Order: sequence, then C-alpha cells, then structure tokens
Amino acid sequence: MSALRAITVDNQMPSFRRQDSRIEVVRNLTSGKVLEIARQSGLVHVIQEDGLEFESELRTARLMAESPLAFIYDPLSTIFGDQASELQIYSRLFEANQTKHELLNDMGEFLSALPRPRSILLQALSATDELYTNGAKNAWDAEQHPFKDRPVREGTVEFTAAASENRLVICCRDSFGMLNLGKLLERLSLCAEHGIGQAILHGTWGAGIGAYNTFESAVSYYAGVEPGRHSVVCVAMPIGIGQRQFDQLPKNLHLISTR
Repeated sequence: MSALRAITVDNQMPSFRRQDSRIEVVRNLTSGKVLEIARQSGLVHVIQEDGLEFESELRTARLMAESPLAFIYDPLSTIFGDQASELQIYSRLFEANQTKHELLNDMGEFLSALPRPRSILLQALSATDELYTNGAKNAWDAEQHPFKDRPVREGTVEFTAAASENRLVICCRDSFGMLNLGKLLERLSLCAEHGIGQAILHGTWGAGIGAYNTFESAVSYYAGVEPGRHSVVCVAMPIGIGQRQFDQLPKNLHLISTR
C-alpha cells in the first residue's frame, strides 16, 4: 500500500506475532482502515503520523516491542515516559467480583479534580465501565466458559489513570491473562466494517461491542497480554478540544503479547 512506510524494530523482540515486530506509520486513515491493516498484516502497532502526540506514540510502540512486560506491569510509564513521574496518578485495585459502582464513583472523583477533563468526563467514565466489564467478566473464551449466566471470576482488576496537558490515559489490568488479541482485533474489525448492529447479530461471549465503543472513544488503544497472568487495555483520550476536533483526529493501535 502506497500510504504505508515501515519502521523495523529488533525482530528478536516478542510481539503480537513474534516473527513480525514492525511498526507501521500511516497518515490520515480511518479507524476501520487502521484495524484492517493490523488484521491483514498481523502488525502490532499502527501509528498515524498526523495524529495526536506522534513522537510519543512512536516511542511507546518501540518500548512495548522492546519490553512488553514493562508495559504489562507499568503501562502509564510506557505511554507517558519520563513525564509519568510528574503526573498525578490514579491507582486502585478491585476484586473482580465487586460491582463497578465503587470504581465509577472513585474514578469520577479523580477525573473531576483534574484541571480540564470535563469535556470528556462522560466518555472517560463510559470507557472505564467497559474496561472493567471486559476485564472482570467477559474474558472467558466463548467456546470454553462453563456458565449458563454471565461469569464472575475470582481475581483482581487494577485501574490506573493519569492526565497530561492534552491526553487522559486510563488503564485496566486483570489478573487472568486470557485476552485473545486475535479475536479482539477480529471483533473490532467486524464492528468497524459492518456496524454494531451486525456485530450484535453475530455476537458471542468476550470482548466485542464494548471494546469497539471504547476504541472509538479514544485516539489511541493499547492492549497487551501476559498469557495466564495479566491482560492490560489502555485508552488515551484528548483533553481540551471539542467533539468536532476529536472526530477528526486519526487513531493509533498498539497490540503486544509476551509470547
């Protein structure tokens, strides 16, 4: 594709596909096209050169490729870099069988105290809701879960968040490590290509509609898995711009696995 140019990262580093550690840099592509490129090419990072914080996104992609475990255990430092130490950090550990109301109230208080997040407050709380639901309840494989009702797991879900002058980042890490990146990408692509209605008709257990809504609410979507131990999903949202400006911002995608 003429719109693409590749940057090669050390191909010995682990990634979503171990044999392919490329970072693809693109310009002015729709979110659906970004997902299509990632799905068809097996890429781990698709970054928009004309997007928000391009240099930071490129650095994040390189760090995720070089040290995926660092992202799994401290995603905010991977995303914000040295700036993370200067930011007010939200961090809270929840039991996966807790209701989400305490989390939403807690996160709402944190967001309300920040200088400029009010324009995206509802979007941020909606993303928090979806991240919790996927992390705590929806990660069972559709063909393996043994429950008649929606499963609730024994384990933990940890939320972290921080805001710079122009980005709010919210991260969710669970203690299960069952996020299937390939199936996640497939579901996101289905929603982008055919719409949410068709995705619902073809719906199964696991991340899907909610994940797509979260992806669409963000300018950057980061997902990583340490199989059997942790899954991490983060979203970055712009601060201080209107909805029309936000709608025009291109999206970035980062996917990584430790094996």
